[in-house]
Amino acid sequence: MTGRERENVLDLRPKPHHVVAACVALLLSAIFHIFVWHKFPGLPIHSISIKAQKEYHTIHLEAVFNTPPPRREEKPPTEDRIRPENPKKLADLLGAPAPLPELAADSIRVPAPPDVNSPLNALAPAQGGPLTAPDRSRWEPRQEILQVEQRIVKDEVAMLPRQLEPVMPRVANAPDWIPPIDLPMGGPGKGVAPASGATGAAGYTLTSPNGVEGGTGSGTGATPGGTQSSSKLFPGPTDIFNEKTSDVSSNKPVEQYLDLTMYLYRAPDEGGAGYFELQIRRHGEQALPVLPKDVLFIQDCSQSITPARLAECKEGLRRWLEVLGPQDRFQIISFREAVSECFKDWMPVTDESRKQGLAFIESMRSIGNTDVYNSLAAALRMKRSGDRPIIAVLVTDGRPTVGVTGSSDIIEGFTRQNKGAIPIFTVGSGNKVNHFLVDLMSYRNRGESIYVPNTSDVPAALQRKAAELDRPVLYDLDYRLTGFDASQIFPKSLTPLFLDRPLVIYGRVAPGETRAAIQILGRAGGQHLDMIFPLDVAGTAPGDPAIRERWAWQKVFFLIGTYIQTQNPALLKIIRDHASAYGLIVPYGYGEGVPAE
Repeated sequence: MTGRERENVLDLRPKPHHVVAACVALLLSAIFHIFVWHKFPGLPIHSISIKAQKEYHTIHLEAVFNTPPPRREEKPPTEDRIRPENPKKLADLLGAPAPLPELAADSIRVPAPPDVNSPLNALAPAQGGPLTAPDRSRWEPRQEILQVEQRIVKDEVAMLPRQLEPVMPRVANAPDWIPPIDLPMGGPGKGVAPASGATGAAGYTLTSPNGVEGGTGSGTGATPGGTQSSSKLFPGPTDIFNEKTSDVSSNKPVEQYLDLTMYLYRAPDEGGAGYFELQIRRHGEQALPVLPKDVLFIQDCSQSITPARLAECKEGLRRWLEVLGPQDRFQIISFREAVSECFKDWMPVTDESRKQGLAFIESMRSIGNTDVYNSLAAALRMKRSGDRPIIAVLVTDGRPTVGVTGSSDIIEGFTRQNKGAIPIFTVGSGNKVNHFLVDLMSYRNRGESIYVPNTSDVPAALQRKAAELDRPVLYDLDYRLTGFDASQIFPKSLTPLFLDRPLVIYGRVAPGETRAAIQILGRAGGQHLDMIFPLDVAGTAPGDPAIRERWAWQKVFFLIGTYIQTQNPALLKIIRDHASAYGLIVPYGYGEGVPAE
């Protein structure tokens, strides 16, 4: 390497004077730091990278309290409320089959007579005397001191001696009225003959509550046995008792216009007990006059009624509207969360009013929520004429979503206010119908329910029902029975009687019951009509086992309706046992919810 090349090479070796300078700098730096540290001790030279810590107050625990969790609002139990639910769970509710229990007699309410002079007062309850009083809790009277606030009798008068009358001996079967003359007593079989106006079409004497045979609405002169008459109480001349039927009752007998057919099924597994079905219908060509009627249509137009189903319901309403005659009146109500009325009041059937009704039906649209109770309340506001029957037709799926939504509350609320004045005929369509509300609403209000699962069949079903209910002849019907157990007769309230629809009554006959009589009263315009029919088990046409099943269903409806009214939990077991004993699959549960699907 040449000399010039050696000069261009960087010499990296430390020089002696550099090492000395570095040592001196380190020493001076140490001396400077020591001086500053002693001169200024508060200077944070040693903790520059440490952040100041926040001071916190000291916490002292004085006491410990146990705070309870927030209390949840307790809701009333709903398992004892009747509602429709999944029928697959019904077998668990019913349990094992049990023998048929008998409903207590005090829970059976027989309809009251229309007035004190009615011939219904002469009818007796079933064998066994009057109904027993319901069980009541023991009365514990309060011990109080009675003080006379106003003195009426002076002490001197009260202390005077009293004259006591002897006790009058009681006479069995003594009459309530004794004639003011002495009647000659006759021997056996020599009493007075029945009066000419005392024999009706039935030929039966119905028993009064005290067990004494007496007069009837139509007038009868023989007992069910056909051997004695009411004259055994008053033997003597006949001219005193020759009174006309019109003198003792304002009811007009109409047995000659009607036929009664009785079918009896003897249950071989019940020791000879029987189940009967009574059908009352027109007799021949001569019929009772047809009454003008008021028809109220109530159509559900909520969102649960699909447009396709609503279109079929509208077609059925059009067909029904065409059946109405010029003597009839009608009104149309559509409802969802609100109610819309076609007219302000009943409208006579004319060409113009029918066009308005058809236009109102065409304007119905499926939208909104469902308020069933509000629509029924609108029906109650309709004025009712006393001389013409009223019929309400409710077309709905029975699934309320607003307002009063409880099925039991809707049924009981409307039934209590209606008091049987407006018969409700319900029509349920589709596969999601609330059977509980549809069935019990009509059963407890003198009506009938029909279920149409196929939507396309709704128009034909409404047309058939319109033909059945087109010609009413009797309404506000009431009945009495003697000879059979009245607690086993259903239904308790009857639908109106129509010329094209029989009036049907079901009952159970004990092995020892063979003869009975039934009296039915009703109204036709401003007149009260009366009919009495004898019931003879021996001459009854044989029936099929389906009669027992239909009777069992009638009793189920009656028991459920009684539970809705009384909320007596003991009835739930009776309902389950009755359904189990007769093999009924009741499509209702025992809570409050949605219907079974």
